[in-house]
Amino acid sequence: MVDESYEMVRPEHAMEYATPQKAFLRSRANSIEGGTTEVMLNILGERVLGLPGDVRSRP
Repeated sequence: MVDESYEMVRPEHAMEYATPQKAFLRSRANSIEGGTTEVMLNILGERVLGLPGDVRSRP
């Protein structure tokens, strides 16, 4: 059962892109960019703080 009183609106930042295609491509880029921070935190933790590294598989 769906609550009909819920108003569906787009966030303001979704209106920045002229076409749905541009919004889709930007969302893909955002998902890639988000991982960059995690990689940098892992590098800092391992090299600067001396924490144990992630488990890595070997080919």
